[in-house]
Amino acid sequence: MPGLWTCKKCGGKFQRRECNSRVCLSCRQASCIDCGADILGLRADATRCKPCKAAYAVVKAQRHYSDNKDARRAYDAERRANLRPLMREASKRWAKNNKAEVNARTSVRRKRVRLATPRWANTFIIKEAYVAAAERSRLTGVRHHVDHIVPLKGKNVCGLHVHWNLQIIPEAVNLVKSNHYSLEHEGRR
Repeated sequence: MPGLWTCKKCGGKFQRRECNSRVCLSCRQASCIDCGADILGLRADATRCKPCKAAYAVVKAQRHYSDNKDARRAYDAERRANLRPLMREASKRWAKNNKAEVNARTSVRRKRVRLATPRWANTFIIKEAYVAAAERSRLTGVRHHVDHIVPLKGKNVCGLHVHWNLQIIPEAVNLVKSNHYSLEHEGRR
């Protein structure tokens, strides 16, 4: 029957609204409502022992997360959208104040591209890919990047800077892809 509690010690059943304390109405003993352990030394309004209280907190948090998942995602998306201009400005400010670090990173990137470009690579077609990306950005109003299908510096694989390893994709897609590579990219080539 819904709304009934059962005492773990004596088995007595009582309505929840009858019970506003941790003491069973039948046996008059203070016990945990989950496991039946004595809880005499705890606060006067405690209804669970410490281990059951911790387990209940985990279950309650998981239930709250699953019940509010969509609202949380919407809140996070709005927060990211509001913070994006601030983060961009902070990044520009950092780059302005740390020119040596920016130059070092740019130099490392240039060297990585140079080392990943074999002598036999067709640099004309590679340059044309960058021109085409700029033109596509101008025509559509959406920024496009030239992406390496197999990243130059990936976690498990490193690719070459050659024309068949390049693709022109929107900036947002490229930033999500980052330097990841999966076998599903093989089917698109």
